[in-house]
Amino acid sequence: METPLSETPREARQTKHQIVLLSKGIEQTQEELFSRLIALYKMGRVRKEGLLLTSQSYPDLLRLDKYLRVIIDYDARLVETYRYQVV
Repeated sequence: METPLSETPREARQTKHQIVLLSKGIEQTQEELFSRLIALYKMGRVRKEGLLLTSQSYPDLLRLDKYLRVIIDYDARLVETYRYQVV
């Protein structure tokens, strides 16, 4: 099915608008990803033993484990989102 020539400029504007929105989304994800990478770099390598020793109690250790898992899951989703947007 062919599109009438009168609709072509409208479709071109819609396509440009979609490109702008997608580009903004990629930029936002990239900024967020870079921010996380900088934070991880500044934090340095944390040894597991260090986390164990900073916990005051077993429930405190479980809470710390839960928070770290949430952060790791968030970072993994962020990387996947960026990978999906760029490819």
